[in-house]
Amino acid sequence: VPQAGEEVYRFNTIRKVIARHMRESLETAAQVTSVIEVDMTRVAGLRKELKPTFERTHGVGLSFLPFIMRAVMDGIARWPWLNAEVRGDEAVIKRYVNLGMAVAIDDAKGLLVPVIKHAEEKNLVGLSRAIVDLAERARTKSLTPDEMSGATFTITNPGVFGTLIGTP
Repeated sequence: VPQAGEEVYRFNTIRKVIARHMRESLETAAQVTSVIEVDMTRVAGLRKELKPTFERTHGVGLSFLPFIMRAVMDGIARWPWLNAEVRGDEAVIKRYVNLGMAVAIDDAKGLLVPVIKHAEEKNLVGLSRAIVDLAERARTKSLTPDEMSGATFTITNPGVFGTLIGTP
């Protein structure tokens, strides 16, 4: 049953076959992530301009991550099929974004994925606060099961390990 903020698209026969084959490929083939470069010059300039007063004003630092999160949600708003799932013979397009964010724990030996519920409603300040709060509680293992479930889209940042490209 569709939830609030979800739109159902019923598959025709060819879509059903495509969906079944895509699902089967998850179990039989290695998955690949395509990565593109993005010019972050303007974002870096804005961050540099805002950063000196951001923490003093809002009580939280300003990293690149909330900018990336905001861009992801703007992209999902423009192409909502990116935030969909297959349920039986239907695609369910979600008009809300529960954004999972990968957090390394135990000196990068483990990974938890807390979820920012209705992230599309948050600005840079709200995203920054959620990032700091959830990452800290992930590292101290004090998240609730509800805070680690329900993601509709998940991002990760392997760049903290010195890599240019990573496929989780």
